[in-house]
Amino acid sequence: MKNKWNFNNLINSSIARRIIIILIVAGLIGIGINAGYRATKNTDFNDYYDAAKAFRSGKWIFEIRGYKYPQFFAIIFSAFTFIPPFPSAIIWYVLNIFFLAWSVILSVKIVNNDYKRKKNILYVIPLLITSLFWIDNLMLGQVNILILLLVCTTFYLFKIRKDCLAGIFLACSISIKITPALFILYFIYKKQYKIIAGVVLGLIIFLIIFPSLFLGFEKNTAELKGWSKKMLIPFISEGKVKQRFNNQSLPAALNRFLRKVNAGKTSNPIYVNFVDLEKGVVTKTVLLFYCLIMLALIAVCRINLSDRDNPLLPFEFSSVLMATLFISATSWTFHFSILLFPYTAGINYLLKTEKTETPYKIMLGSIIISAIFYFLTISDLMRALSCILAGTLVFWIGTIAVMYLNLHKSIKT
Repeated sequence: MKNKWNFNNLINSSIARRIIIILIVAGLIGIGINAGYRATKNTDFNDYYDAAKAFRSGKWIFEIRGYKYPQFFAIIFSAFTFIPPFPSAIIWYVLNIFFLAWSVILSVKIVNNDYKRKKNILYVIPLLITSLFWIDNLMLGQVNILILLLVCTTFYLFKIRKDCLAGIFLACSISIKITPALFILYFIYKKQYKIIAGVVLGLIIFLIIFPSLFLGFEKNTAELKGWSKKMLIPFISEGKVKQRFNNQSLPAALNRFLRKVNAGKTSNPIYVNFVDLEKGVVTKTVLLFYCLIMLALIAVCRINLSDRDNPLLPFEFSSVLMATLFISATSWTFHFSILLFPYTAGINYLLKTEKTETPYKIMLGSIIISAIFYFLTISDLMRALSCILAGTLVFWIGTIAVMYLNLHKSIKT
């Protein structure tokens, strides 16, 4: 009797895995060569390199035009300035591949409690869905894959009950990029004070003690003030947002839709607004959406964290992580690399849930629709219409809905 052909057996076979690995490696090598050559052009890697050189030469780090991070990252990045930009870019690229691979491994370990016994090639799907984002990250030499790794490490350490250490890793990510700070509110809300203590300790180390060893306390304080005036105050106090098509944050999208602003280049203007409201009204609308997002998170992030193996815990992490993309003043394409973890949680849920259940259908539908939105970003106009943001919102709403239905089910039982 012939064995029945099974697609799952095919994609989990060693031959299929080897083919996939070969294709991925070949593609990444090509991207790496391209990224290395682009290091001599105007990329984020160059901004990091210039900021690191400014640190080594005693200049003000925050004055480097394209550099948007606290001085901590420029100091640790200064190791790359001992060799020329091209080999430095290749090394940074290889490190990012390692960061990406380790992020995938940690993500699977976090969402799948049986990862040692039950392995599935379908966990490669999140890599494919988010490929637009992490490839852009690799091409520009961006830092967001490192942020993804630090956040995933935080989740994993919290899962295995090393709360203080998890807080230190979260603080490290915040010291490079401010947006993961939303998790401070999450852990305060969940009354996880050990991880908060770790965050406070980590922020003191990464933003004050460590930089002061190299800069001195006074100059380090001045660097922090200069960075906050450059990056935080314009958005918080004045509501300044970049409206160009490649900014996929919620404030940018609302400004493009509700005000008559040029979302394109000066030579090729793009207008997608359907009304023309005053800036103050749009700012209040943005704040209203922020409140709705926070209320939704409060409503569904209700599991008891005494059980760190609760299947809804990765969804809580995912919902907050996606919210950081919405509330940020700027969310470029490469920022969405962090969606790797939420999609891993979503795929894991599909693998472990009955196909006839409503939550399964919602999760599957939100993943498919969001992926379609991502791959619609083929032009500046489609980006101005916020296709990436729309896709992420669809997936976030799907995740919130699945969390709500599961909570409602657990209350009934």
